[in-house]
Amino acid sequence: MKKRLAAEQAALDAQRAELDAEAAAQKARMDSIAAAEKARQDSIAAAEAEKARLAAERAAHIAALKAKGETVTVHFDTGGDALKFSDGEQAIVDEIAEVMANDPSMKIVITGHTDNTGNADQNLRYFGMKRAEALKNYMVTKGVPGVQIRCESKGQLESVADNATAEGRALNRRANIRFE
Repeated sequence: MKKRLAAEQAALDAQRAELDAEAAAQKARMDSIAAAEKARQDSIAAAEAEKARLAAERAAHIAALKAKGETVTVHFDTGGDALKFSDGEQAIVDEIAEVMANDPSMKIVITGHTDNTGNADQNLRYFGMKRAEALKNYMVTKGVPGVQIRCESKGQLESVADNATAEGRALNRRANIRFE
């Protein structure tokens, strides 16, 4: 009888040890899941903090441009209103759009310009305005409410380069963003 009781006790001890081992394994799994979730949450928090830091940096950059009264320029092909971003133009326009989308008080004026090719009146009324509107439409697709953007045209009236050369005309076909 003692042997049988000892054997039963040994079996119970073995079951208890097995249950303890399963409980320890379950706790380890739960601890691992909790650690992974904390790491995921920490990663999300770090990413959000970095996103907020970058947004603040962009807002400060745009505020500095505004404070200095600087304009941002985008160029166009002859006779067209298709955006022709070059050398960082798209990056700065996207930056302005992002800041404006998050700041409903920010307003800009986009002024369309042309070279002296074609009819001066048509350049003023049509091509200059179409260029300004094309840039506005681009910014609206980036999340900027259209009411924050006013468009105007100067046509060929405010050249920045000599219209006698192809290079000069290319520089004159543009739209400028001015902060209000």
